[in-house]
Amino acid sequence: NSEVINSVRGILIQKSWPGLYMGRISVTGGTFGMYRPAFKPDYPGQSAHGNIPYAGIDIFDAATITIGDETQPPNIFHNMNIGVKGFRSRVDVVNFQADSIYRTLYYKSKPDGAAVSFLGDTSSGVMAPSNVNVWGTTDILNCDAGVYSHFGSARVTGSRMTNVKTGIYMWGARTAMRGNFSNNSITAKQYGILLNDNNGCSGVWAMDNIIVMNGDKYAT
Repeated sequence: NSEVINSVRGILIQKSWPGLYMGRISVTGGTFGMYRPAFKPDYPGQSAHGNIPYAGIDIFDAATITIGDETQPPNIFHNMNIGVKGFRSRVDVVNFQADSIYRTLYYKSKPDGAAVSFLGDTSSGVMAPSNVNVWGTTDILNCDAGVYSHFGSARVTGSRMTNVKTGIYMWGARTAMRGNFSNNSITAKQYGILLNDNNGCSGVWAMDNIIVMNGDKYAT
């Protein structure tokens, strides 16, 4: 039940590769994002950043952790680039609300602008996937994307996404990686579920979703 607001990153689990972060964190009822017109002046030597927070929770190399708890108040992510971001990590994201998550002129790569964004590492000699599981009470509103996954497995169930450009975007999945998207309600402007270049993955299942398009492209 804490506020971690008006900062470039709210919570950071730092890189530990080739090791893994084996600990646990408890984040429930937290508020993350930008709640003032602009950041305070940078301190000397501060790294360059955009004009909104980069990520509410930024996770590297986590073995298995859960963000959120269905029995506790939801985590809230507001007015920022990414809500929860993971790299080379296995994470459950549960019981959260996200609104106004979007790309800017500074943050404009594919993973940016998503409420939940997870990436595997395709570097030569590493090839470490990510695994994200989004479930429980999930409300995503006015975001560029709901859930983004590259080079990893993704499971999204029971989420509500309203006025997003793309609901779920999964691409680059390979051997032993899979997607499962079910019982989601998505109102999207461009794509409900977008799947691209997942050749050789174990499979992608999309079932019992309600997708309403209010833009100029079809659900894919």
